[in-house]
Amino acid sequence: MVTKAPDLHLPASGRPSIIADGVGVQFRQWPVEASVREQLARYLMGRTGPNGSGYAALRDVSLRLAAGDRVALIGPNGAGKTTLLRVLAGAYTPTSGRVLIEGRVATMLNIGLYIDAHETGLENIETGCLMLEMTPSEIAAAMPRIVAFADLGDFIHRPVRTYSSGMMVRLAFAIASEGNADILLIDEGIGLGDKSFKAKVRRRLQELGAQSRLMVVASHSADLLRSFCNKGIFLRQGEIAFSGSLEETIAAYDQWVTEDPENRKPLKSAP
Repeated sequence: MVTKAPDLHLPASGRPSIIADGVGVQFRQWPVEASVREQLARYLMGRTGPNGSGYAALRDVSLRLAAGDRVALIGPNGAGKTTLLRVLAGAYTPTSGRVLIEGRVATMLNIGLYIDAHETGLENIETGCLMLEMTPSEIAAAMPRIVAFADLGDFIHRPVRTYSSGMMVRLAFAIASEGNADILLIDEGIGLGDKSFKAKVRRRLQELGAQSRLMVVASHSADLLRSFCNKGIFLRQGEIAFSGSLEETIAAYDQWVTEDPENRKPLKSAP
């Protein structure tokens, strides 16, 4: 949960920061043969199953991030990268530990977050900006920039249900990155469009980093991460296996891959 405890304090600077202390996330794991009714009964009774079984997506994760940190989350599929991002976004409540956030948060964890399929692209921009707590004057100023960045042509006037998934990503990222949020959380697993749009994303992230915003990005692309990240966290089986500078973290991950190259995938060398 996002809470303040006597032994855990945010810095007094008022600048964006993230503190996680011993964060764990345990997902319930039901027997395959359990019916929906049985699963619901166990959930209401606070039970995870006949043997109290469950899956630990995160284990004892502690970190301190401050303004100007541009952090790469590195790790294999299932390492806990997306779960950690969702905890920091407030979408998941930790089953253990604490999280403190200072600053406004914008996320790119789910392309549907700012998107209503029945509204037009323009209507979605206004709605998304309101969700980011932007004022009417800020929305009016940001609207042409968002439209230009998304580069959807006449589709910006059409309902989003007519968009391809790539077009939805363009619109969602344009909205999320334009807001006046202090903290930006991105999961590349949603896909960031074609090669030309990825280049635009990279430039935008570099601009945001230059503004001393705090960013946390999960990605398998070493090139993308090297273009704007300055720190790294290597997650493995829900735990922090290594944290440090980006290059140190990539080196730690590469060393882990070399120990079992047949079963472990290296970072991609191209976005």
